[in-house]
Amino acid sequence: MKKFKCVVMTQEGTEEVKFYESKSKQKLKEELKKAGTNVKSITEEVRILGGSIVLFLFCLFFIPIPLFDTAFMSLGVVFVFGFIWILGILFRNPKKVVIPGILVLCLFLKLCVASLEFQKGLERMQPEAQPLIEAIENYKIQNGSYPNQLNDLIPNFLGKLPEAPFSFSYFPRGDRFQLVTEVVPFTVIYDSQQKRWTTHYPT
Repeated sequence: MKKFKCVVMTQEGTEEVKFYESKSKQKLKEELKKAGTNVKSITEEVRILGGSIVLFLFCLFFIPIPLFDTAFMSLGVVFVFGFIWILGILFRNPKKVVIPGILVLCLFLKLCVASLEFQKGLERMQPEAQPLIEAIENYKIQNGSYPNQLNDLIPNFLGKLPEAPFSFSYFPRGDRFQLVTEVVPFTVIYDSQQKRWTTHYPT
């Protein structure tokens, strides 16, 4: 049996949504006609769900990785609730878990892809940043304080500043400094006191 969403006209001339089960759309039309029901439209429910799934997957896989930062936490929350949703369905009706399972699996894969892209970006970025960090530290050793801006390093301490895709924002903080750059899809920050990179996740 298939489930159908029907828009029917009431005696008052208003529209009302009702759900029916039948073997086919044509058979349901015949049944409703015999019952004297004025039907405006009949849509198979699985098509509505299928269309929603296609739209969801299209939006999910075509979120550009550079824009994924703003969606990361939201998608993570959706994944957690989706996993709980699947567990609930498993206990009630295991046969209906396939479609939700596909959605949650696709969401999980998207999160994995973003994480892999981020790790690859870190591996490319750190060798680019190391000469800059060393130049800033050498500047302090020679001058007693950190430079006010990165251009102060040129040409005595550094031949040229790093360029795209890894350009760095520099923030002197008295006895320490911070470098900030984008490693798709997140922002990463280097702190000279901690001597390590940390990830700034969207909140």
